[in-house]
Amino acid sequence: MSQDNLVQFEDYVSAAKRQRRLIGVIVVGFVVLALVATLLMPERYTSESRVLVRPVLDPSDQRSEEVNIDTERGVAKSLSVAAIAAGKIGSEESPGALLGNLSVEPVTDSQILVFRYTDADADAAFEAAGAFAESYLQFRTEEADSANEQIQQALE
Repeated sequence: MSQDNLVQFEDYVSAAKRQRRLIGVIVVGFVVLALVATLLMPERYTSESRVLVRPVLDPSDQRSEEVNIDTERGVAKSLSVAAIAAGKIGSEESPGALLGNLSVEPVTDSQILVFRYTDADADAAFEAAGAFAESYLQFRTEEADSANEQIQQALE
């Protein structure tokens, strides 16, 4: 192959120099588009609450079951918990609609659940994240109390 057919780095540099105005216009255009898109996007706020999931003690044999964090995550995202949360925040939205703005994720290698709620209003996001965490704990407490009552009744 001859040297005449090889494209050299200097050839690319000189081509870029010749087209520098076009390249500049394209870069500025993309920057302007990004700014316009950012200004037109609605603001969204996300608030976060964390809950430590503890095992429930079985009073009949004084043992506690191992916590399955994926199961607890499913409970936290249930309609039952969402209904309790809707009552706490006084929302007119359905519990299912509230769940659309909620994410519940476990912290890696822990028994902590992170409740994140996103809303256009920062205060509403803050209130809902806390309400979902409290509602999860309330639901779990009620379930444990119900199980204890059943065991007590069986013993009597």
